Amino acid sequence: MDMPEINLGQYPKRTFEDLRLQTIASLDECSPAYFYVYPSHPGIVVRQLHHLLSGFMFEARKRNGLRGLIWGRAGDIAHIDRYLSQFNCSVSHELQAVVSRPDDEDWVRSQVSDVDVWYEDCAEAYARPPAPQNYFNCVIIMGAYRRECLEASFEYVNTDLPYLVLAVDDADSPYCFDFEGKFYMGGPVWRGE
Repeated sequence: MDMPEINLGQYPKRTFEDLRLQTIASLDECSPAYFYVYPSHPGIVVRQLHHLLSGFMFEARKRNGLRGLIWGRAGDIAHIDRYLSQFNCSVSHELQAVVSRPDDEDWVRSQVSDVDVWYEDCAEAYARPPAPQNYFNCVIIMGAYRRECLEASFEYVNTDLPYLVLAVDDADSPYCFDFEGKFYMGGPVWRGE
């Protein structure tokens, strides 16, 4: 499948504020190619992720950077990488990612440098990718099979260091209530630490 290049004009270029104002209704109107470039979640999720990641970057600066594992769509991974890149002068970051669509894997590999990415199509393999266990200090769950990913996430986190686990919850099926942690400002992003 031919992939469009980022920012070739197929979409108006989005600022972080544009993304923060995005709603579920406006996302429903987007073409599938939109999600190669931009996050697949509404602005409230993007705002909460930015806020929680910014706070954690101060801790990561003391611990030789952020080592992150992300489950999500191509646009989610590209957006998180771009957002974390603004901290590069003071905090380094390393990302590994898991996607559930083969075209998302190709897109991430072509557009985001230095990200290891795996395509897994079944729930068990998706939730347990061949990433190093007990290695990451930040896990972000934004994609498919969120409950399974949350259950498996603590296998990948190095709990000897300060760490952050973020999961986008589904308001219709609040699976995060089954796990220790807390909801951030009553919103859709669950934080476990």
